[in-house]
Formats: sequence, C-alpha cells, structure tokens
Amino acid sequence: MDLSDKADALSAYTMQCLDKLLTAGVDVGMVQIGNETVNGIAGESDEDAMCRLFSTGSKAVRDLAAARGVDIRVAVHFTNPEEFSGIAAMLKKHGVDYDVFAASYYPYWHGTTEDLTSILSGIADTYGKEVLVAETSYPFTDEDSDGTANVITSKTEGLDFAYDISVQGQADALASVIRAVHAVDSDAGIGVFYWEPAWITVDPEGTKTRKERSALWETYGCGWASSYADSYDPDHVGNTYGGSGWDNQALFDRNGYPLDSLNVFSLVYTGQEVKEEAVGILPVSVSALAGEDPSLPDTVTVRFNTARTKEVPVTWDAKALQSAVQKGAGTWEISGSVDGYDLAAACTLTIAYQNLLKNPSFEDDSSAPWILQGPLDIQDKESDARAGDRALHFWSDSSFTFSAVQEVSVTEPGIYALTCYLQGGDAESSVFDAFAETEDGTILGSASVTPQGWAKFQEAKIDGITITAPCTIKVGVRGTCNAGAWGTFDDFSFCRVGD
Repeated sequence: MDLSDKADALSAYTMQCLDKLLTAGVDVGMVQIGNETVNGIAGESDEDAMCRLFSTGSKAVRDLAAARGVDIRVAVHFTNPEEFSGIAAMLKKHGVDYDVFAASYYPYWHGTTEDLTSILSGIADTYGKEVLVAETSYPFTDEDSDGTANVITSKTEGLDFAYDISVQGQADALASVIRAVHAVDSDAGIGVFYWEPAWITVDPEGTKTRKERSALWETYGCGWASSYADSYDPDHVGNTYGGSGWDNQALFDRNGYPLDSLNVFSLVYTGQEVKEEAVGILPVSVSALAGEDPSLPDTVTVRFNTARTKEVPVTWDAKALQSAVQKGAGTWEISGSVDGYDLAAACTLTIAYQNLLKNPSFEDDSSAPWILQGPLDIQDKESDARAGDRALHFWSDSSFTFSAVQEVSVTEPGIYALTCYLQGGDAESSVFDAFAETEDGTILGSASVTPQGWAKFQEAKIDGITITAPCTIKVGVRGTCNAGAWGTFDDFSFCRVGD
C-alpha cells in the first residue's frame, strides 16, 4: 500500500470509528492520532510521510466534528522527552494541525519531573499547544504475581528509581508527575493518564498452569494483550498472552483490590500520605483425603491497604470443620476469627477420595504400571492434557483397537467408582469404553464416552462398583476405532466411595 492509499484508509477509518462513537452517544473530547509515534506511524518513518498521515488523521477528526457540531481536540503522542523539542519543530515545519502534545513519561526511564515540566513548558510557550502525559506508571512491589516476569523491578539494570518501590513510592511518583504537568507555563498542562492501571494477574495464588491462565485471560480479559491483539502486535503478544509483565505497576494488588495510590488522583494537592489499615484476609485453600483429619493453617495472611501483608493467628470454626469431615468428599467453606482484627477468615476445604491408581495422569517418565496395547503413546503436550503436561494419546491411519489397563489390589470391601476423561475427534464410527473387571474377565461396570473435539474433555464414570472381598481387579479404557480417529485419555481415578 503506497502513502496515498494509507492516507485514504486512515481518513476513512478515523471518520468511520468516530462516527460510530458519536452515534452511540459517546462524549468524545479528544482523538489521538497515533500512539508513541516517535519512530513512525503506519509503517512510515520519513518525516514528510509521517506528517502527512498526522495531518490526514487530524483533518478527518476536524471534518467530522464540524459536520456533527461537536468540539473535539486533536492530540499527537510521543515518547522520549529529550526528543520532544525536535518533534514539535517538525510538526510546525509541516503544518500539522493539532491541539494537544501528549507525552509518555516513565520516571525510571525519562529523567526528572523538573526536566519534564521544562520541556513541556517550552512546547506550550513556543507553539501555543496544550500538553499532557498520556502514559506513566511506577512499581509498588518487585513481586511477580503470575509467573510472567515483570518488565520493571528494582533489579532491572540501568534504571533510576527516584522513589521507593512500595505503595507509598508509587503514590509519590504519580503525584510528582501530576504536579509536573500542573506546573507547565500558562496553565497549558491539562492532565495525566496512568498506563496500565488494571493490567493485573488472573492467577493471584500462582497455582495455575500457563494454559489455565491463558484460558482465564481470554475469557475475562486483563489488559489488551490477548490473542485478539496478535495481529496488532505479534512480537509482544503472539502466544505469550495469559500473564502480565506489568502487574507490579498496576493500581490494584494481585487479588484485584485497589491500592491507596489510586487515591492520588483526588489527593494530589493535599500531600496526604497513606494511613496503613488492615483491609482483608487472603483466602485459604486446603485439600484432604476422605477419612483423614484435615490440617488447616494456624495463621492467615492479613492484607493491608499498603500492599503489606502479615501472618496472624486464626481460630477456625470447629463445628463447621467437624461437619465437613463427617460429610466427606466435597468442597466446604470453613470460617475463622483472626486475633486482633475485626476481619473474617475463610478456608475452602476440598475433601477427595483416595485414588488407588498409580501414575493416573501419565506424568511419570514411563507408562508403568499401565499395560498398553495398540497405537498408544504417552504424549508430552500440555494443550492435549487435562491434568499436568502428559496424556495417553491414540491415533492410526488405519482402523485399530487399543486398551490401557492397570491392575489394582483392593484390600477393603465397599463401593468404588472409576472416572477418566477423553478428548479427540474424527471418530465417527469409533467406540470407547471405561471398564472395571475381575481378573477372570467378569465385568463389574462399564461406561461409554464419545469425543466432542479438541480440548473438550468428556467424563466417563462408573459408579457403584461393588467389591465384597479383597481382590485384584483390572480397570482402564479400550476402544475400537476407525482410521484417523485421534485423541487423549487423562486424569484417571479409582476410589472407594462408600461402604
């Protein structure tokens, strides 16, 4: 696409988007032409071409605003304050029509706030423009909350940290930037935007796999960097979405609670410091086996508005805990009181039956003790597994049968249940069954299951397997498959569930 085509496309797209916003009733006060366009815009880095595109975008905004009878400012946006004076001169030279010169300013990269005020004042005085900071941020912690390395920490080399890395330090940094813009000559400084205040983790406890975090990220959103942004920024998004490298610079903590530094936008002129207060208790999760006494923690983590945490003794509701143990398998909520704080603690207690199978999710280096027959292999591919990284994989380019069997020594009579999961496809005339049988082949129970597509795991469950005396039984899955059928089995369990 040549420059003329780009200019036409930019004009049409700007007017189309702005028209839709205005038609929907959005109060549009300003439109920015490009984002951090120091090195180029729409693939153009020559100053003549860049300024033509800036002018084209500006004219599109002006024309539509005039047609709709509304007043809309036009902004241009650049980073690296040391280059601002030259950029402003370039815009003047080429007659670019705009109202607001927007800056990115990050305290650890871009010098002092005094320098920022001086540079923006020069632009305001020389060219008669309003100025603002379109992006700024500062870390409140070094902690990585989601397994994706933070872009900025106190250990990042070559950076200048003028403020503490704490909630108070973040508040001080933000307040200083706001004051720096407010101090610009002729009241030309009109505001400050924080980027990206809500780019927080989707895995506050840090227990999920990359695949699980990515699924949450895609479903609920967290910042702009999802798979949908791949075409916009493949180098920085691509397959890396699902974690945030900016979570330690957000204005919310790892659990999504607002930090007191967020109040700077209303407290900036008062100089008020953050008064530390306890504001909540981090949730607790405990897993236990049916028939065992669960071990709940002696302390819980009190969360303060400064992002500091403290371990404090807790007393759990003994009656609720006893009731959960008596009820057995399931998920139960146990409340607790916290010493010295008028805050309620909560523990999610998950009680499960003991799984008698070994290597139930095929995470061991070998397939043992499973006995495999047919075109089966242990596939090390997290995206095809329900639990962990591995799963039992089947496929052949001709029709085939297979089985995966494990022998289990049952020492206690009772009622048992077998569960496993299947995903796959291209299995229109295939039959898959989970089964439990005696050593001589007597069927104790079976359940059929049909694959519904990739990563859509279907449960096969056999309830009511009655065993009256100690014995050895065989449990597993088998299939008769058409050519090309494919899929994985994973996450097997064989448990005693009753007397």
